[in-house]
Amino acid sequence: MGPLLLAEDALARLDERLRASPVRDAWMSRSHFNEACAARWIAGELVHLEDLVLNDAAMDIRTPTHELTRASAVLRAHRSIANHPPGWALSAAGLGALSGRNPSWLDDEASLSSQRVKDLVGADVDGEAERAFADIDALLARSNRTIVNARLPAPGRVSGLADLGLYDSERDDDELLTHWRDRIDLERPPVLAALDAWEAWVDLAPLQTMPWLGPLLVAAVLRAGGKTAHHLACVSLGLRESRRAKGGSTLHGYAMAPPKVAMLNAIKAAAEAGLQEHDRLMLARTQLERFLTNRRSHSRLPGLVELVLAKPLVTPQLVAKELRITARGALDLIGALSPTLKEVTGRGRYRAWAVR
Repeated sequence: MGPLLLAEDALARLDERLRASPVRDAWMSRSHFNEACAARWIAGELVHLEDLVLNDAAMDIRTPTHELTRASAVLRAHRSIANHPPGWALSAAGLGALSGRNPSWLDDEASLSSQRVKDLVGADVDGEAERAFADIDALLARSNRTIVNARLPAPGRVSGLADLGLYDSERDDDELLTHWRDRIDLERPPVLAALDAWEAWVDLAPLQTMPWLGPLLVAAVLRAGGKTAHHLACVSLGLRESRRAKGGSTLHGYAMAPPKVAMLNAIKAAAEAGLQEHDRLMLARTQLERFLTNRRSHSRLPGLVELVLAKPLVTPQLVAKELRITARGALDLIGALSPTLKEVTGRGRYRAWAVR
């Protein structure tokens, strides 16, 4: 019972700390990037945080690698789970959306995108404008279906990879995913339900091509049970940190220990890392706010403070895009916060800054 109590206590302390924290949104924004990098690190792939931040902002400085593309998929999934209501990720619609097996939700997403455009244009639109928006909806839906179909391995491709010993072409991932969902009991205490969900995920391995989704769904179980009501746990980050602490291998390292023991250690490590990150952000916010005194009301410096807290690192181009200023103005703003920001690349070009 000792590890279980320690994990529950660490989770409760972090969630209560974030409940009324002024840096909760910044902490959540950073957690998505950290979780994505940790998920790929566990799988034996190194993804630089700088590349992932720029890729998410559609400002890549080089062609995205396969590793970066997979990390971006983890980032979007973790962010989607956090943005939806608790329990959504465990529903049939949520699992279908996260695994790319339910294309119907893409039509809703396309309609929402078009509705946001309508809101910006105004409520009064004529028949011609309605037809134009309908064409936009259809185009977005077709594009999203094309993207999903490209991500899902075709039967022939799975069969070919199965011949190499990588995948089993006779497995029914949809059926296994349904069996996994049936083994989740949200009536149990949240941490125990999360341990059962993880053990079932390791036993069934329902998704051959998306094993990284398991830790994210464990975090969704904790959130659905009310244990992490004010944040989404970074379980992959905890798995990485717990393996580091024990000096073990990280290539599929979570399968080397009993699943429930490994998950308890991961939950505790993730909560402790989250507490440290929260305290660091609170200190950085206090230091950054000192530079906001005696500033003009239209100064963009408060926006930069929010941006550097929400992003693990920023570049002049990213600052210029988010604050709608010139690159030269972005450099000047970064220079104004230089005592609190540090340059992390050591390069003369394509530089990036992060809070100390």
